[in-house]
Amino acid sequence: MDGPLRRPAPWVADSLLGLAVTATLAAVVSARQGGTQQPDAIAYAWAAGPVLLMLARRQYLRAVLSVTVLGLFAYYAAGYPAAGIAVPLAAARSRS
Repeated sequence: MDGPLRRPAPWVADSLLGLAVTATLAAVVSARQGGTQQPDAIAYAWAAGPVLLMLARRQYLRAVLSVTVLGLFAYYAAGYPAAGIAVPLAAARSRS
């Protein structure tokens, strides 16, 4: 090995975390458990939101948590199926 291992840039780790959260939410939304409305493009667009939010979480933690909670309320108020509430909140709150 030529030198010590370097940690990836924070935005790389945040992007990967956002993609993992998005993939998890999309899979859970696809399962169609509960809700009065079938998942549509809006439900999947909501699942993609964490990618952008994760990029801002280090600088704007409270804002990211607030947007995440409000997004969850709006998602459930629209009648979409269960989306795994802990996944986006845990990711938004984590600091690595």
